[in-house]
Amino acid sequence: MPAFCGARGCNNRRSSDTRTRGITFHKFPSDAGLRRQWEAATRREGFVATESSKLCSAHFRADDFDRTGQTVRLRDGATPSVFNFPPRLQRVGVFLLYVLPEIYKEVTRNTNTSRKAEQSLPLDLSLKRFPERKPEPNDDHPYALSTSPTRLKARLSGALDRVESLERERLNSKARERRAKKAVKSLLEDLKLKNLINEELKEKLDFHSDLPIELFSRRSQEYTEDQREFALTLHLHGPKAYTYLRDTLHLPLPHPNTLQRWMQPVDVKPGLNTTMLDMLQRRPEEDPAMAQPLRSKPNLPVRVTWSATERRFIAESDCVHDDATTS
Repeated sequence: MPAFCGARGCNNRRSSDTRTRGITFHKFPSDAGLRRQWEAATRREGFVATESSKLCSAHFRADDFDRTGQTVRLRDGATPSVFNFPPRLQRVGVFLLYVLPEIYKEVTRNTNTSRKAEQSLPLDLSLKRFPERKPEPNDDHPYALSTSPTRLKARLSGALDRVESLERERLNSKARERRAKKAVKSLLEDLKLKNLINEELKEKLDFHSDLPIELFSRRSQEYTEDQREFALTLHLHGPKAYTYLRDTLHLPLPHPNTLQRWMQPVDVKPGLNTTMLDMLQRRPEEDPAMAQPLRSKPNLPVRVTWSATERRFIAESDCVHDDATTS
């Protein structure tokens, strides 16, 4: 692909003629600061260099090149400074970015006001030496802009690095989430193929698909209600699947003894666990046969006692317990 010089008013292109004349073409540097200096030197308004943008060697000084090897290379930090611009563009150069402060001091020193001020001074201060005044530190706020271009550039580079790091972290998190969902889906399909779960249990476990399995490994913390419901649902509907996941695949699921403690009544009263009753009460619409024991209460011996603290009668049996309000 032929290369063209990106400088304003330069028509050099890579050809046998330019090769005979010793003209070489050089890509814009990858360093952001040096790249902007090259772009400003071309005097093209709104110009932004691309990967294919190049400048020919006619715009560099002889001491900008390293010709020690077979390939002509630019020295580190070299900037283009040889251009044939119109007079209106020749008045502004890249070097003004570095000497502008000194020029500003010289211009202000030569104004009429400064001359009058110097003439009105009655004392000769040429022999007096004053201590060099150090720049005052800008410690007002940590977010205040520094007056030093070097510090501003360092802060900008740090902010850009931080943005890039956060973007990589976000992409990695999304990738981990996709892999985790894919692993859960594959695991459920594997259990279904092994006949360890049925379609109903698969749908129930899909409801807990957004529950991170890593949370079960934090032994120092109490299990949440969602974790308990997930473990109890899996163990009650598919004990073989629960054993397979815990013993074969070594997933950090609670021990069955822990599940038995969860199934005990919280108030340590005779009867069924309230969590189990709530779960069975949600089953009539799904499976009426499973809810039949709730509709037909067996004739069991009932003990009625008076609770002085609650001020009501409490009916208790060996399997179920019911409350009777004080009459």
